[in-house]
Amino acid sequence: MDLKSRLESHPVSRLKKEISKKAKEVNLKGYSKMKKDEVIAFMLKHKEKFNYIKARELGKKSTLGDEPKEEKEKKKIKFKVKRRVKGGKVTGGSVDGKKI
Repeated sequence: MDLKSRLESHPVSRLKKEISKKAKEVNLKGYSKMKKDEVIAFMLKHKEKFNYIKARELGKKSTLGDEPKEEKEKKKIKFKVKRRVKGGKVTGGSVDGKKI
């Protein structure tokens, strides 16, 4: 598979991120306003810098040959809702000391 078809398999936002990583080496400005075909043409001009990019597999996120990042464990947010009951009616409540 040639470089052009590998690049075309990725979304333009991901390609622009790769250019931004190499922008100092390539001395390029204004790539953020480029369209996908312009971005690919630029990357093909400097193909020795972008040859590491692999084709994107359908149904998976674009990784461009990078090592997969470890998924961080999501923090669970717990809070208590305190309600006061007077005579069978709920008169108010608070979450972590703040009234609702």
